[in-house]
Order: sequence, then C-alpha cells, then structure tokens
Amino acid sequence: MALDGGGSAVQDIIDKTKRVENMAEDVDKQVNDVEKRVKGEIQQKQSLEQQMNKVNSQVAQIQGEVSSLESSLVTAEQERAVKDDQIQTLREEIAHQSDMIAKLVKEKKSVGDGKQKSEEEIQAMEDKCNHLSKVKGKLEQALDEAEDALEREKKVKNDVEKTKRKIEGDLKLTQEAVGDLERAKTELNQTVARKE
Repeated sequence: MALDGGGSAVQDIIDKTKRVENMAEDVDKQVNDVEKRVKGEIQQKQSLEQQMNKVNSQVAQIQGEVSSLESSLVTAEQERAVKDDQIQTLREEIAHQSDMIAKLVKEKKSVGDGKQKSEEEIQAMEDKCNHLSKVKGKLEQALDEAEDALEREKKVKNDVEKTKRKIEGDLKLTQEAVGDLERAKTELNQTVARKE
C-alpha cells in the first residue's frame, strides 16, 4: 500500500510538471504574439510619421505658393491703379482737345462768314485744326491701348485669384489629412505605450 501511495505521488508530480510546462509554453506563445503585434504597431507608427513628414512638406510648399500668389495680386492691383490713372488722364486730355477743336471750328466759320480774316489766317487755323485732330486721334488710340491693357490686367488678376482659391482649398484638405494622421499617430502611441 505504501508503494502504491508513493507511485501515485510521483505521478501527480509528473502530471503537475507537464501542466506547468504546457502553461509555460502557452505563456511563451502569448509573449511572442504580443511582441509581434507591438513590432507591427511600431512599424505602422513609423510609416505614419513618414507620411506626416511628407504631408507637412507639401503644406509648406502650398503655403509658399499662396504667398507668391498674394504677392502677384498686390502687384496686379498696383499696376491696375496706374492704368486707371493713365486712362483718366488721357480722357481729360481728349476732352480738352475736343473743346479746342470745337472752338477753332467755330472761329473758322465766323472768319469765313464775316471775311474779316485773311486767307493765310484761315489756312493756319485749318492746319492747327488738322494737327489737333491728329493729336486727338493719337490720344484716343493710346486710350484704347490703355483700356485693353487694363482688361488684360483684370483677367490676370481673376486667374491669379482663381488659382489662389484652388490652392487654399488644397491646403485645407492637406491640413485636415495632417490632423487625421496626427490623431492616428497619437492613438498608436497610446496603444504601444499600454502594451509596453
């Protein structure tokens, strides 16, 4: 009977040892699984950081383009103001020349009707009238060119503003993507920290 009891005790020890070994294997397997997951999450975190660096670089580039466009807009506004001043000056000069021509035509008619002036004076007035007409024509041509230039400046400004709005929209989307990446990075950091 004593021998039987001793054999039973030895068998219990063997069984316990096997159970302990099996538990140890299970623990090792769980540790390996956790280490693999942590490694994968660390790699994912590094990938997110690389994406964030790339996106931040794109944001900086877009901001530079926006600044350049704003500078172009300021220049276009200044040039348009100069063109507006030139057009106003040309209009005033044309109006002045028109008044002078009307006055000379009236004087010529008066001289012709009253025959109080000599033919030389009449010819001189005609020459002066013709000269002023040519000056007026040149001024009108300059006005047309200035107005055409102003229209081109307005078109350039509109194109620049349209491009600026598009780039600002892209910038907003990129900044939202950065925010999403930063939130994902924060969540991964917290997950890795908990598992470590």
